[in-house]
Amino acid sequence: MILNYFPHNIWKSEAELGKLKEAFYFPIIHTVKENLEKLDKRQYLSIFQGLTLAGDQIFKPELLNMVLNSFIKRIKAQDKEEQFSMAEVMSFLELYVQFLRMNSSLL
Repeated sequence: MILNYFPHNIWKSEAELGKLKEAFYFPIIHTVKENLEKLDKRQYLSIFQGLTLAGDQIFKPELLNMVLNSFIKRIKAQDKEEQFSMAEVMSFLELYVQFLRMNSSLL
């Protein structure tokens, strides 16, 4: 939830706050990496949305690749509880396209 409501652009506007960026995001990113496969669908989409808002300096290609691989596993899941619905797939893709548009350096 912190990722979804935090004003990520603060790091760009305040030079002295830039030093705090790593200290703020590191524990969040570390926790996401360790628990990505354990998240339920709602948590997963919420975390993904928050990461896309954080930008490409935080949501780096390594983590993006982990999230995309997890997304594929969730699409192919045998358990209906874990499998994404069409609406959830579209929500994910919408967020992903928006992230890529805002961070064209990843293309």
